[in-house]
Amino acid sequence: DIFKGWLPAFLAHSVFNIGAAGTIIVGLCAVLGHVYPVFMRFKGGKAVATTGGVILGFAPILTLLAAIIWAIVYKLSGYPS
Repeated sequence: DIFKGWLPAFLAHSVFNIGAAGTIIVGLCAVLGHVYPVFMRFKGGKAVATTGGVILGFAPILTLLAAIIWAIVYKLSGYPS
């Protein structure tokens, strides 16, 4: 699921250089395609990992910082979400 979000965002941002707004739209399409897949009659899964992949493809440093903050909060509280 992470790869489903990462690949389109990475390609849009790093390979095709379509800009921030275009990359966000591509990422949003990847997330919506995961949540509402046509081949499953528009009933899909949650989009947490796919959204994380989009952010990873668009802003890898932001993803690293978010992962560090999550790890600290999880260590202190014991709650993963």
